[in-house]
Amino acid sequence: MLPSRNSVVLPLAVVAVALSGWLCALSQACSCAGEPHPQQAFCGSDVGKSLHFVEKKNLLQGQDGPKATISAKEALPQTFKGQEELTRTGYIYSPVGEPSCALDIQPHKRHYILTGRIWSGMIYVTLCNFIRPWNTLSSGQKSGFSDIYGSGCTCQISTCNQKPCEPTEARACTWTDSSTYQGARRWGPQAKTQACLPALEGDGCLWSKINGSGSAEPLDKPVP
Repeated sequence: MLPSRNSVVLPLAVVAVALSGWLCALSQACSCAGEPHPQQAFCGSDVGKSLHFVEKKNLLQGQDGPKATISAKEALPQTFKGQEELTRTGYIYSPVGEPSCALDIQPHKRHYILTGRIWSGMIYVTLCNFIRPWNTLSSGQKSGFSDIYGSGCTCQISTCNQKPCEPTEARACTWTDSSTYQGARRWGPQAKTQACLPALEGDGCLWSKINGSGSAEPLDKPVP
């Protein structure tokens, strides 16, 4: 059952005070690090979900307008990570106002995949988290979020923007898409079809090609 407006606003007022430093920092400017590999986004977050937003509204108001968060009621959710920590579901929270990294979502129009943080059982996201329309993901990325990426969270992914790329440590995979695709690394084969997973033998990690069946096949080297 989705929470009522009263059940959301009251605890959220407490949350806003506790997160005042976070909100103030976001209100100054929106600056995010470079776009991560989808596996990095999954492993570096508290939660991963696919959902369809059905409404968007401001929950807290100040004298000059919205100050703290927006909420987006969700429908048809599927949680890939963090389900056991989510005790207050049904809404996604994000800062509002420019330039605060607030989500730019389209309720009723698209099904999304997103990653974020969990605070006091609730999900918080900004534009710096991984959020994409579900239908823009490759089949490998969809399988990655649902079945594969979690198996590689003990591995590291290091980005190489310009070849030649230096070898990485044993438990890391070198992400070279941006050196080949001139910065459009989200569209490269390693981002679209591969995951960095523990090797079947030894302590290392290798790029593995994600199959449509929810499995992955180790590669000696990345291939398109």
